[in-house]
Amino acid sequence: MLSRIADSLFWLARYIGRAEDTARILDVTFYTLLEQIQQPHGVRWDPILSMAGEETLFRQLYAEPTAHNVFEFLAFNANNPSSIMQCITKARENARTIRDRISREMWEDLNGLYFTLGRFDPQEETAAGPHRFCGRVIFGSHRFHGVSDATLPHDEGWEFLRVGWALERAEMTARLIDVQYRNLLALSSSGATADNHQWMAVLNQSAPTRPIIASIIRRLNPRALPKCSSSTPSILVPFATA
Repeated sequence: MLSRIADSLFWLARYIGRAEDTARILDVTFYTLLEQIQQPHGVRWDPILSMAGEETLFRQLYAEPTAHNVFEFLAFNANNPSSIMQCITKARENARTIRDRISREMWEDLNGLYFTLGRFDPQEETAAGPHRFCGRVIFGSHRFHGVSDATLPHDEGWEFLRVGWALERAEMTARLIDVQYRNLLALSSSGATADNHQWMAVLNQSAPTRPIIASIIRRLNPRALPKCSSSTPSILVPFATA
């Protein structure tokens, strides 16, 4: 397989995964803050920017991290290379360059997601809240995973998709643990107590399943760090020995 094709498949998976993770974190954080509006809490908008790795850029473009500003920045802003729309755009571009190496169904599904999200009005969605937009992104990512699994031959190209998904999941889960744990720990140190809603929010941000069973350290969870980190070397072994 040409390195160009492997690179495109790898980043195609990573961009799709990044868009889904960002959408889930935005959605969960927004509604967690609504539930705890009168309670002291450590789950603020600042950590979301830290997890996205674009805090410096945000400060250059916005005065303060309000819900409106953070949602617009992470969902739609074309100047943010990690915004959801930019990730979907880059994923589509990677797929376009290797259309002869992916299935027709994969291209049609991703292309359809791109145009569907493009029809959302940023101002309207920002005013209404992130749930509708983020839900469409998350569902679109899940569907693309299913279409890829069902229609793409499970050969070298499929393995590079798996590596991309695994590394993106591992990186985002590690960032989530690092930022939110320190945030909630600081809250406890200040004398306040993090309630169950806040810990459940962290679990919901990391995985789509029920938080009571979706421990981020269990190997059964596809987004768990041990699962992601252990699957990547096993995928790459055939290439190292070829």
